[in-house]
Amino acid sequence: MNVEENVKRVCIVGGGVSGLCCARVLLEYGGLEPVIFEQQAHTGGQWHYQNSLEPPITSAIYRDLISNLPCDVMQFSDFPFIGHKDSEFISAKDIEGYLLRYVEQHRLEKYLILNTKVDNVEKNSQQEGFTVTYSTRTHAPNSLLSALESNLESKIDSSTRIVCDVSERYVTYRDRFDAICICNGHFSEPHIPKICGYSTTTFPVYHSLIYRQPENYRNQTVVVVGAAHSGIDICGELAPLCKRVILSMKQDEDSENTFQRIIQLLKKAGKSTCVDYLNKTFSITSPIEKIDKDTIHFMDLSTVKPDSLIFATGYDYSYPFLSKNLSLQYDNRRFLYPIYHHIFDVNYPQGTLAYLTIPFNIVPMPLCEIQAHLIARVLKCRVTLPPTDEMLNKINQEVTSETNRNYHRVNMVKYIQKLFLLMNNESDEYAFKFNIDQDRRVRKLNKITNAIIIQQTIPHKQ
Repeated sequence: MNVEENVKRVCIVGGGVSGLCCARVLLEYGGLEPVIFEQQAHTGGQWHYQNSLEPPITSAIYRDLISNLPCDVMQFSDFPFIGHKDSEFISAKDIEGYLLRYVEQHRLEKYLILNTKVDNVEKNSQQEGFTVTYSTRTHAPNSLLSALESNLESKIDSSTRIVCDVSERYVTYRDRFDAICICNGHFSEPHIPKICGYSTTTFPVYHSLIYRQPENYRNQTVVVVGAAHSGIDICGELAPLCKRVILSMKQDEDSENTFQRIIQLLKKAGKSTCVDYLNKTFSITSPIEKIDKDTIHFMDLSTVKPDSLIFATGYDYSYPFLSKNLSLQYDNRRFLYPIYHHIFDVNYPQGTLAYLTIPFNIVPMPLCEIQAHLIARVLKCRVTLPPTDEMLNKINQEVTSETNRNYHRVNMVKYIQKLFLLMNNESDEYAFKFNIDQDRRVRKLNKITNAIIIQQTIPHKQ
């Protein structure tokens, strides 16, 4: 099959950062027609604050969240933050506004289908491409169906679309696409570690996915499990209002002494709770060993009777819309197999089934932009992926049972350099500048050494 000639329509699942960016990049190359399906009534994905906890809960953003990266690190290459200093750390609301302006600037609204959930993606059995089943929400299908059809007509070629079902709240369609880009993120399926006695708890148990504001925990004793960005930040918000806040975390063998570790973690969160630490309002302890009804037992033999327990333990990958013939292999839902360069399903060597921003501990906006350029060039035959067997062998060489859990935790600098090498194999048409200013990164990001600054020069087609 000549992908250059045949791949025209690209289904993008998700209208957040990676979905919007992917559509913008695909349009730059010509001959690729994206359709973005977003199940919510708005764009922005994770960056849209969702005060209501009615399901589905698709955003883990809490009310007072401030980005842990400055503007010039986060932004897309062609779209700077306006009204903010490069070094400024900004609110989730400001980032959502940035994404709305990005949609407007690149006229992405005509490719965006809101209130629409992708129900199923399957490989066509007798022809190339994929069949996508999706449901568009409507409260009055009989009266609104014509208006809905009119809206879809302006965005989707009706020659392949058929109506499957009309119910009280949804109209379900089936359509064909030549390629799929999965951009639904991985911050909506909470990961809860297995803990002995978890089912016996008599106190409320939450995940950081539904944490919204510290006032809900006023005067409580709260245990927070997990010392990544959200866990540390939540502790910083809770400490001034709670009777006691306990951060339960793994102790690394090379950790500094406890007090220095606490100060370092709180600096990352932008908080100053040294006084809270000294007067025991805030403390750090070992992981949970077991739960016995109203009591948590920690591995250091200490115990506490909390009012609330919050797991800030990350998320599992989840793609419920993929049919069985497309489903990936999971290892404890933290490792996806087989994905080449954390992007391409090796069973589709022409790049027609791709995932964006699978890696974690990364800077999403610049990373998904680079990934989208690679996907577009593969679909346009400017970059050729190796045969399936070769890609699979490479993955198998990199993976062991010990590395599965952290397989998608990449060194972003080295990872992006690999992607650049893949793209630069085609020609000298595109010039890339990749700048890593180590001193500036350390100074601006409180010595978080994995943060990076990426500057790209990518000529945009007129």
